[in-house]
Order: sequence, then structure tokens, then C-alpha cells
Amino acid sequence: MKKTIYAIILSAVLAACSLHSSDNGKLDGYWSLRQVDTLSSGVSVDYSGQRVFWAFQADLMQSEDMPTRMQFVYRFSHAKDTVAVTEPYLSDRTLGDGKVTEDKWFADINRHGINSLQDSFFVERLTGDRMVLRDKMLRLHFEKY
Repeated sequence: MKKTIYAIILSAVLAACSLHSSDNGKLDGYWSLRQVDTLSSGVSVDYSGQRVFWAFQADLMQSEDMPTRMQFVYRFSHAKDTVAVTEPYLSDRTLGDGKVTEDKWFADINRHGINSLQDSFFVERLTGDRMVLRDKMLRLHFEKY
């Protein structure tokens, strides 16, 4: 009798939960921005001490820099060798989530390696622990955190 009750409860819980799995493969997870290369000049900047992170899950991407505690949330798509980020929003519980415009918070997302409100990156490398993305201006080197 107890086993039947437990089975019913478990079935009800599983039916009530909507399980959503992500199919982003090696892209999913928490990434630390380690180096930024400017393509036009060839200059590389060590970002390992800047503590800038990107996180991917389902169709959302979050970027954050720990010194300023600024967090942004984006929609993203990942197809083959391209990652596209769109619709950036400031993630702030006290001020409310505000849509990023070129006038508002745009300079802050630039510090995170995003150069436009709709940025597209070519995936140069994506392994279990390393990722290199390139857009029109920058090459971003990440390490899985």
C-alpha cells in the first residue's frame, strides 16, 4: 500500500513539473573570459583578473563582471559554428530589469565583449573546457569555470 501511495505521489510530482532540457552541448555552462584580442590591431588584453563571466543555458545567456556586479541577460541561438546574442537586458532586482539601448548600459555590455545589441560570433573552438568566439571586432578566449 505504501509503495502504491509513493508511486502516485512521484507520478503527480513528475507530471506537475515541466522538465526542460538544453541541447547546447559543450556550450552550456559557466565560462570565464580569459583574453580579448582586437582583430584590427592585433592587440591582446589579459582578462583573467577582470572576472568577467558568461553563462549559457537553454536559450538564455548571462554576462556578468564581478567587480561592478553588473549582470545582463540575453536571448541566444547556437547553430553549428555560430552563437548569436540578442535582446540584452540589465538584470537588477532593485532597479528592475531594463532593456539595453545604445544610450543606456551599452558601454557596460562592451566590457563583457559584446559589441552590438545583436552580436553574432563565429565559434573558432569549443571543447569541454575551452571556447574561442570571434565577431567582427574581437576574438574572445574563454575557459570553463
